[in-house]
Amino acid sequence: QGEPILALNYLACGLQELACRLTGNTEVGPRVASVLGALLAGTCLLGWLLRRGCVPLAAFGGAGLLLLDPVFAQSYRGARVDCWVFAFIFLTCWLIRRAAADGRRGDRLNFSLVAAGVTLALAGLCWPSAILLVPLVIHELIATCQPKFTRSSFAVFMPHLITLGAASAVALLLLLVPVWSSVWASLISMGGVMSSVSHKASLLSSVQTIAGCYRLSPWVLALGIVGFFIPSSRLLGVAFLLGALGVGLTSPYIHRALYLLPYLLLSISCLIAFLTQQRSSRPVFVKTGLAALAILLCWSSALTLGARTWFAWRQREARSPERLMEVAQAGIGARKVSVYTYCWEFYYVGRQLGWRQFLLYNLLPDQESAALPKLLPNMDFAILREGDPSNRLIQTVLQQAGFVLTRRIQAGGEAGRGNIVPRGRFGAVGYGEYLIYAPGALPRVTGEQRDQRELLPQTNNADGDR
Repeated sequence: QGEPILALNYLACGLQELACRLTGNTEVGPRVASVLGALLAGTCLLGWLLRRGCVPLAAFGGAGLLLLDPVFAQSYRGARVDCWVFAFIFLTCWLIRRAAADGRRGDRLNFSLVAAGVTLALAGLCWPSAILLVPLVIHELIATCQPKFTRSSFAVFMPHLITLGAASAVALLLLLVPVWSSVWASLISMGGVMSSVSHKASLLSSVQTIAGCYRLSPWVLALGIVGFFIPSSRLLGVAFLLGALGVGLTSPYIHRALYLLPYLLLSISCLIAFLTQQRSSRPVFVKTGLAALAILLCWSSALTLGARTWFAWRQREARSPERLMEVAQAGIGARKVSVYTYCWEFYYVGRQLGWRQFLLYNLLPDQESAALPKLLPNMDFAILREGDPSNRLIQTVLQQAGFVLTRRIQAGGEAGRGNIVPRGRFGAVGYGEYLIYAPGALPRVTGEQRDQRELLPQTNNADGDR
């Protein structure tokens, strides 16, 4: 529609924006903030599992698996805000457990349950995908009423659900006061986004996509599913299926499938607790539980602490932010311009140089080809990544709008060509060659000049000295 997306989920994004400004518009602040959010999430998960009565071994194992999981590590190391959603959801479940203990002591006004409603609202205002964890919260509320949900426990469950829902609704309304003037526009905007990401896919296709997202942590997925079959986790299995259905209906990808991890970790913790509590009758169960936990922790540690660190060290020069700064300064420079690009890696660099960056969000190819011509007249430049599959469509629209290719720039110069990691391998994709487009009023690049690739000067060390 040619309008910016107005999201109601402003809390975590506002925190990341503050961290970014405090560090001079660099990526350091948001990444540190995400790591702190991940640590808070791990702490809340540990407290929740201990409050549930899990043996300390299972509780510490679950919290450790969360922080070391390759999928979750990719999220918080990339400065995403999913960790804050997890932290507030785990805190909500922790408070629900505490509310159950307060109720058994005879407290008439359960402040812990009210606080759980507030933290649930905070999770919802961090990121829209928090809704995928609502079944986990409802499961926890049911589990605190009675281990087996029956008609008799329904009378206990409903007042707790009403209290939790009312507290969450009130907190949500109060937290929306600062952005109240844009609530309606945000709802319309988010409705358009949801309609664009929702799709009808076959069950097999959705299952394959979700399983593929956990290719780096297959043991977590496998053991988590096994854990759903123990008697105490069957209701959790139903909640997991509801969460998986939500993921499958909204264009599943790795950072959305990540929201199934809390279900899996709780299932694994319950499975480890179930096995290790058989000490008196079946010692083999204890050894099996300990071996499974050790394998999971070693696997996750090897990938997150070992392989990722090795890849980062090997690419420390090719993936230095200075390489992007060199491309940006050579191609556009430091000035207030509007730039259309899907190259997310230029976000922080562009902010430092004064750019305003735009991207059409989650549109199908035919929708993008219809919407992009309306946006391009307001753009001064466009940046594409050489070899990207979507380039053909975008380049056609750029040519129709009068944009021409003005520069081809290889990040890192000729030395950067040998440091590109192909897609599909473990680790981040290395920087490559970028195409700079501008309106045709600027000097046009001839066909012969397009074949002559312009390279930046090579750097002699990691500090960027020439």
